[in-house]
This record gives sequence, C-alpha cells and structure tokens, in this order.
Amino acid sequence: MPSASSASSASAASSSGEKSITVLIKKAMAKMPLSLNTKKGIDEYYKNAMEDVHYKMKAIEKAKKDAAAAEKAAEKARMVAEKAAEKAAEKARKAEEKAAKAVKGSKSERKLFFDKMRPRVKEMFPNLSTAQATKKIADLWDREQGKDIYHI
Repeated sequence: MPSASSASSASAASSSGEKSITVLIKKAMAKMPLSLNTKKGIDEYYKNAMEDVHYKMKAIEKAKKDAAAAEKAAEKARMVAEKAAEKAAEKARKAEEKAAKAVKGSKSERKLFFDKMRPRVKEMFPNLSTAQATKKIADLWDREQGKDIYHI
C-alpha cells in the first residue's frame, strides 16, 4: 500500500509531467510563424506541433523508464553481491567451525580397543556382519572391564 509521501511524490511527478507538456506546447506555439493566417494553416501547424510534443514526451518517458530499470538492475546486482558475500562468510565460518571440531583429543580406551579388535574378530569370524562384529567386540570389551555377561 503506498504511503502518503509516495502519493504526494506521484502527484508532483504527474503535475511536473503536465507542466512539461504545457511548456512544450507553449514553446511550439510561440515558434508558430506569423504567415499562418488561415484556420486551416493554424490547425495543421497545431496538429504537427502536438505530434512533435507527443514524440518528445514518449522519449522522456522512455528515458525515465530506462533509468529506473538501470537503477533496479544495479540494486539487484548489489543485493546479489551482498548475498554472495554473506554466503561466503557463512561458508568460511562453517569451515572454521569444522576445522575446530576436526582437532580431536586422544582416543578413548574403548575406541582403541575396538580399533585393535576389529581385524581380529573379522579374522576369527569372517561371516559376521559389521553390526554383529561390533556387538561381539562390545561383549569382549565388557569382559575386559569385568562385566562378564557373555562368553565367546
């Protein structure tokens, strides 16, 4: 919904447009030669002058539209550049966070045990799936820790 200020600027623009038409018509009529002394001659001159004014106004309107389109394109390009800069900054921030997370501490005893036992269990039980092998290693870990629940 247009605001009051945009409505007043629109009416000012339309009145300035009317003023320019009026000014162009007055200038054309001021240039009318004095040798035109018949109604037919004056009407023909007025008709030609109005066509000229019409073409001039069309050219002015086209120039305004072109300027507005160029301004809109520049604004869009600026917005795209800002969006790209924000995206690049976000990507850099995420990469930085990922790099910070990549710095890991030492592995836990359980992880070291799993890494050491996985090849042995796969060698002893080649037909076990990955999930079954992990369960078997977990059972071995529990036995190591004194939680003798299952036996191999």
